[in-house]
Amino acid sequence: MRRTGCDGLCPVYDVHVYDDGCVVYGGMEHVEVVGRRDSQLTGEQVGRLRTILAEHVRTAEVYGGDTASFFTCPHGVIGFAGVVLTAPEVGVVNPVCYAEFISKGETPLLGGVDYLIDELLGTSRWIGCATGVKGYGGC
Repeated sequence: MRRTGCDGLCPVYDVHVYDDGCVVYGGMEHVEVVGRRDSQLTGEQVGRLRTILAEHVRTAEVYGGDTASFFTCPHGVIGFAGVVLTAPEVGVVNPVCYAEFISKGETPLLGGVDYLIDELLGTSRWIGCATGVKGYGGC
């Protein structure tokens, strides 16, 4: 998952999770930690991440049907932060992109999967809380 910039101080970073639970974070802009940090998920956390992805990211929704245009890369909503997501475990092998609306009080796309991922991975320890909403309900 990658978060892209906006017309403000939106955090810009990416995070990769591997089958063995290895987490690799790369902070770029507007984050407390710039650069790479590694951590490790437990087997239970990896299972929870797979469940989150299966519940919220469906190939029919992101690649086809009426909602597919919302997930075309780049997301095309000028001024808003974006999310780029791949989830091979659930068949989303080509990146999907969408605007991050929750910080503007809007309903998050894909059930807020990006915030659920951030919460599970604990990315707030690297991105911090000073630049806006982190995690589905905040930091």
